[in-house]
Amino acid sequence: MPTRRALIVSTSQYADPGLAPLPGTLGDARALDEALRTVGEFEVTVLADIPMAGIARARCRCSRSGAAS
Repeated sequence: MPTRRALIVSTSQYADPGLAPLPGTLGDARALDEALRTVGEFEVTVLADIPMAGIARARCRCSRSGAAS
């Protein structure tokens, strides 16, 4: 069976001052990470509060390694 991979992106701060911070996003991402590893047997990458360019690079790495998006 091929390896299943997941890329979880957590953003709690936004550049737009009109958007309030979301303090629970990292905890939610960690809970999803644990669930996917335990129940779904996924290889998981969690990214927290990184710029869009970093997210794009991580997505490309996942795509090259065979992950479905």
